[in-house]
Amino acid sequence: SKVGLYSPGAGGASDFALRSYGRGSSEWRGIRQQLDNRCFVVGAEYTISAKFRLLNPSTGEGEVCDTNVQYNNGERTQCPSVVVYGWQCQGGDVYWRFWNQIPEFDWSKDSFNDFKNNFVVTDQLASCETVHVYVHQVNRNWDIVMDDMKISAAGTEPPTYAPTLFPTATGVISTPKPTVQPTSMPTAVTITECPGDTSAPLAIPAGPIMLAK
Repeated sequence: SKVGLYSPGAGGASDFALRSYGRGSSEWRGIRQQLDNRCFVVGAEYTISAKFRLLNPSTGEGEVCDTNVQYNNGERTQCPSVVVYGWQCQGGDVYWRFWNQIPEFDWSKDSFNDFKNNFVVTDQLASCETVHVYVHQVNRNWDIVMDDMKISAAGTEPPTYAPTLFPTATGVISTPKPTVQPTSMPTAVTITECPGDTSAPLAIPAGPIMLAK
């Protein structure tokens, strides 16, 4: 099979999409992209979103698939699905196939059709040495047109394995000693003594007396 650009894409005449064509040899032919396995942290949830069309390779007209079929039926009328495939994983390879989970979804042969599903990373997927995303197992007589494919984080990301950094140490700031010297002792002043009294004592008779300055 081959992959080329297709226009118009989902964004209009100036937009381009990917077209997988020449798939007549096998239904396993389609579109594949390797993913960075370092993105897959245990417990992280991701949303797969894309837009698809199915075309008749001879006429270029749209084809109709059955949205109620979510398996490989004998008539090969199932709509596109997305596969996350990991290998060299602990416990064996991972092959997860996701079908469109948009409620009450109807396929339009004349326009792009939205696709959406979610998954949570397990220990096994996180251990894979190589991870790819596939779009295949569609009727080999149809061309697959894909646009706006994204696998993005959904909700709150899980905690990392690295511990939270300790707050920066600021140390204990001691209170500086007072810079003002304490008040010195008062200056000693010599006290003048009262003059001595060398006169002879005066005898005072009984009765009232009056003192004058």
